[in-house]
Amino acid sequence: MSTEEKQFATLTSLAKKAASVGTAPDPQKICAEYKKLRPFMVAVLPFIEKIPLYGKKIGAVVRYLMSMADHCCQASIKAKSK
Repeated sequence: MSTEEKQFATLTSLAKKAASVGTAPDPQKICAEYKKLRPFMVAVLPFIEKIPLYGKKIGAVVRYLMSMADHCCQASIKAKSK
């Protein structure tokens, strides 16, 4: 088997695996789960930030990710209402 045939066989098997994985997750479901998790994360953030050395940095990253999720979920809600 030549190199090209091996590469083609590999790509074909990867394509079959990717097709079997399914579709992307539904943004509405992700936002619904985030809305359940958000109050817990807000309550835990002050404790995370008190962890020595890295707590403030971890807290900043978590706050940033939460702000992104807030923004994306608002966009998702607006898109659904149109």
